[in-house]
Amino acid sequence: MRLHIAIIPDGNRRYAAKRGITYVEAYREGIDKAEEVLDWLSERADVGHVTLFALSTENISKRDRGEVGALFRLISGKLDELADSEKVHSRNVRVRIIGRRALLPDYLVRSIERVEAATAGYSRLGLNIALGYGGRDEIIDAVNRALSAGVSRLDEGGFRRLLYLDGVPDPDILIRTGGEKRISNFLLFYISYTELFFLDKYWPELTRDDIAYILDEFYRRQRRYGK
Repeated sequence: MRLHIAIIPDGNRRYAAKRGITYVEAYREGIDKAEEVLDWLSERADVGHVTLFALSTENISKRDRGEVGALFRLISGKLDELADSEKVHSRNVRVRIIGRRALLPDYLVRSIERVEAATAGYSRLGLNIALGYGGRDEIIDAVNRALSAGVSRLDEGGFRRLLYLDGVPDPDILIRTGGEKRISNFLLFYISYTELFFLDKYWPELTRDDIAYILDEFYRRQRRYGK
């Protein structure tokens, strides 16, 4: 069994206020933490997919434009680093970005295309990064693709093939940091039987021990799938 772990890395702005640093500095630490967490998970033979909620459609439309622009630039730079990263290539990590790319600036789309092309042949670990993403938007996009193709009836398997994560198993674990206990429009179609873990600490404060605890607790739970 190879697990799919979904992550909502919440609390970066509150971490900035706690530390007395700028949002940009906190986001930079948050992006570095995401890379660190990927390192921890890539060391485990039982983890096959990681899906990270980097930026929602609501973030893009409702937050300060300067803050969103700074995030775009930080993410673009990190994707370019991943495209050239020896760790990514040696660990056979495939990077895929999901979401509405029309909401993103051209330079960020170019970074997305570059890292996806550079890692397209890999299969040991799938890293899915949700950018300009909303769970309801994904479902609407899938319906519109079906309508455009003239499909009049779908079963679950056919509908899944129209979604962003076609071919990726549903998440086994969803982790949210920051103390909030909600899903925030993330992976709505996929998480019917996902095990949920909510942590009170902010995302940049996450430790390897936290990840180990969550995985140990996951294996202690009984997943009945409605039985």
